[in-house]
Amino acid sequence: MAKRLSETAADSQSAFSLFRCVSNIRYVNRLKFFSEVEHELKRIKSDRESPEIIALVADWGQGKSFFLDIIQEYGKEYHIDIKKVNFSDILDQWVPPKEGVVLIDEVENLVDPIVFSRHREEISDFWINLKTLANSQGNSIIYLSMTPSAFSKIFSVGGQIQYLFQETFPAFLERIKKVSLSLPSKLEFLLMINCSLKQNGFGDSDILKYLEFMDLPFWVTQPERRKYTRLINDVILSNFPSVEETFQEIARGTSKNVLNDEEETVKEKELLKLEDEVEVSERKRIYSTLMKRIGLTEDEIIEPLKKVVVKGSLIPYSKWLQATSDLPLASNLEDFLLTISRSRSVEDSLYIFVSEELEKVVYEGISADTDTLKKLKERTLPLASGEFYALRWDFYERIVNANVGGLIVDFKSREEKEMALRFVNENITDNKKLMESLVNFIKVAKTEWKVDKVNVMSSQLASLQISINEKRINVLLLYPTSEVDESILERSQNDVVHSVIVIKNDFVTDNQDMIGKLLGSMDKLSISSTLLDIPVPTRRQLLYLLFANKLREGANIRYDSIEIKLGELKREIENTVNKAYDTLIFPQLPATKQRLIQSFNWLIFYPMNEVAEVKDVFEKTDSIVNQKFRIFGSKQFHLEDFETESLLQEEIVPYLVSNGVIKEKNGLLDFRDLNGEVPRRISSIVAGLIRQKYGEYVPMLVNSFISSASGTPDEKLVNTVARLFQTKADQSLNFLTYVSLVSGELFKNLEKDEIIKSILNKISEISQNNIDDYFLTAKRRDAGIRSLSEMRNVMLRYKDMCMKAEEDLSFLRFCSAYVALSSIYDKLSSLAEESNNQTENQVKLEILNKIDVIVKVRKFLGIEEPTEEERLIETIIAKVNHIGEISREIEKIIRNLYNEGKGEEFKEAMDETLSAISMPQDQPVHLKLFVMKVLRSTLNGMRVPLIDFLKDMEIFNDINKLKDSSRIIADIEILFDSLNKAMPELPLIRKETSKVSQEIEETMEEIKMKVSKYEN
Repeated sequence: MAKRLSETAADSQSAFSLFRCVSNIRYVNRLKFFSEVEHELKRIKSDRESPEIIALVADWGQGKSFFLDIIQEYGKEYHIDIKKVNFSDILDQWVPPKEGVVLIDEVENLVDPIVFSRHREEISDFWINLKTLANSQGNSIIYLSMTPSAFSKIFSVGGQIQYLFQETFPAFLERIKKVSLSLPSKLEFLLMINCSLKQNGFGDSDILKYLEFMDLPFWVTQPERRKYTRLINDVILSNFPSVEETFQEIARGTSKNVLNDEEETVKEKELLKLEDEVEVSERKRIYSTLMKRIGLTEDEIIEPLKKVVVKGSLIPYSKWLQATSDLPLASNLEDFLLTISRSRSVEDSLYIFVSEELEKVVYEGISADTDTLKKLKERTLPLASGEFYALRWDFYERIVNANVGGLIVDFKSREEKEMALRFVNENITDNKKLMESLVNFIKVAKTEWKVDKVNVMSSQLASLQISINEKRINVLLLYPTSEVDESILERSQNDVVHSVIVIKNDFVTDNQDMIGKLLGSMDKLSISSTLLDIPVPTRRQLLYLLFANKLREGANIRYDSIEIKLGELKREIENTVNKAYDTLIFPQLPATKQRLIQSFNWLIFYPMNEVAEVKDVFEKTDSIVNQKFRIFGSKQFHLEDFETESLLQEEIVPYLVSNGVIKEKNGLLDFRDLNGEVPRRISSIVAGLIRQKYGEYVPMLVNSFISSASGTPDEKLVNTVARLFQTKADQSLNFLTYVSLVSGELFKNLEKDEIIKSILNKISEISQNNIDDYFLTAKRRDAGIRSLSEMRNVMLRYKDMCMKAEEDLSFLRFCSAYVALSSIYDKLSSLAEESNNQTENQVKLEILNKIDVIVKVRKFLGIEEPTEEERLIETIIAKVNHIGEISREIEKIIRNLYNEGKGEEFKEAMDETLSAISMPQDQPVHLKLFVMKVLRSTLNGMRVPLIDFLKDMEIFNDINKLKDSSRIIADIEILFDSLNKAMPELPLIRKETSKVSQEIEETMEEIKMKVSKYEN
């Protein structure tokens, strides 16, 4: 019958026997737990001048009593006076001896509030006696066994000792030596199993063969005395030498519930998936591979596992120690890399697995120091030999509940730990507590996040708001127990939801399709989402954290263990929330001297929907839009004022391409697929958030599109986008919102067909006045005539292209161009109407009044023939009615002037002329009104500089001829006005004279007719 180990401290002989066996190895200095034992045994054997007080510190179940058992048995063997004192004894007038060794276990009871209140004087006497002993001479050693929490409560500032000895506390504290016990390493673990099997009479060969497969038991067994003894008694001794039976007992037997607090060793679901991939006869190889993990030969690796292994070599443990003696990282890696390769003895069978991809076979947090890891590889790889393999750690952790880190909470008393265990067990199936614990976990694991507005609405739903920097992320936690769909978002009570975290419910399987559909619909709503699998062990850890939060003072959270035990869960939540955060970061474009919207419009207004070179884009947009619609000096024009293609080709397009606004391939722009990644991403996010926020969004977007086509992004939409992104409207936001809107990219993720149809209906309702009129515009480097009829022709072309958007969204930009050009046309046609009214009802009347004065004076003087001035003025007015011909002549002349380099002189003359004839310089110059005002000003004797440039034109030459007559005309007007004032009856006399003259003429005609009749 197998010799079982004792689970309690009652059997000190077996503890000492195990220590003897384990420490009988030349690598004793590499042992963690047992090397501390060895060190203390040397202390006991040595003499001292004054007593020593040793605080032996370790958590419950981590070897303090085992440690004291070994010391006690060692004392028996070497006849050293060692006494083990019960806790109750030290409260009964106990006086420490000056010789020998005293072992006091469970000293943490001294800080129990109830015990301290009842035995305050006895406890005070105990510490006084120890303090007196420490300051005396003697050869005794007092071991005080306690937990880390008790050590803190006793010896730290504000602790029990300082409370009792205010003045002498620092001096007494200096006499206390602290010995912290380390958890056993993998080397010690293997040696303990080796020794246990030896003590039961098994042969070295069988033991070494079995030890090769003890990697998995090391990782799944919590490093506590009781759990180690149960592993050895119930698993190893009961199933040796069968590796398969050992695996089955660990993975599926009763032992899986007792080897660690999480009551899980191998994740059965993952194991079943792996088993399903192979034949039943091959499953044994899976078990052995999982048991061994490292130092595998190629023959040991079954097909499904070949894709998750790392190739490497083995180096003897002795050479590894020599090569890495000055690298602390090496000792941290040993538990992951140590393996057994059978030889004559266990010492000679120890090997370390090394590989170029070493970081893939260890826990990721261990190998963070890449420089040291590189140095370690350089030293050890040349010393290694053979071809061996190891399972990747990330894969291994998916299958095996590797006990890296233990519990994530340290409780300060045994009672609190037991309370926590009861709390966990009572709430392990409470879904509402699961919600609470997950919210609490987010608060604890991500301390840099601010979590507020928490609302656990039910066992199925919770909401919280996470503040990251300046952004507020609204998160939904969902644990579906029945049907679930997008309507769940309406219960969040948030403006919009940014993240949805769905917790997998293993007990409900008939809603998986609905959950899949729900998660699949999140992208279109711009919601980051994930499906969390939270198995029972993870639930336990979360509930421990929740209990610690409720307990507050009685627990210490181990943040390093959070990374180890719940790191994957943390990263999953972190990635999901960070993804939502990233969606709210609106891209910032670099500053540029050019106006972005007006520069981009050179592409929007390009009149073709094809692949084109930038040069062609400039030339066609310039000739069709710029040269026909631009009014120089108008800052609100839709195109940036580029005179050549160089700015567009060398600055604007590269800027847009490099910042992801548009795409370019081999210097070509494909207008059928022009938008880059940035507007695509922004459009997708905005579309999703709009879907969430607005029920009926189509009219709003249609109006925004029409409004933005005026050249300025719709203010309402810009403000909406700014609010959705939780930022301020700036140049980048204005521009990218404009691009997403007028290009139609925003509509791709919405009710596109309905939106496009509504836009086209709006376009169809736009009508223009059918006016043929002309405007003159000029700047120092260019000038031209703008024709309303030519504008209409261009607009109709864009309108025809716009209507194709119903079939191809890339044509939608023509709708924007059409609306923009229509707004220019409407303003110019209204101005033309006003100008024509002013021409006819004001300027022309003033000119005709001058003619009327000349005629009246001429007739008063008896001059029948019209004057030269009358004929010229009437000719000029008649020519003005053919303004189209005049416009063509002017355009030809000014083109020649600018080609000859006289543009600046022409512009200066024009500005001076506009000022002289009272026409604003910041508005388009209506050609007909301009000519008539030039005529009027010339007749008024004003100097009109522009005539000097246009005198080759007949009409302006005629106007120029009137320049010298202006004084005479002015004198005539003055004379006529004077006559009217001096002789107010003159008009009556002139009227009467005219009447008498007419009567005389009529009488003479009658006489002539009668004489003629008489003669006949």
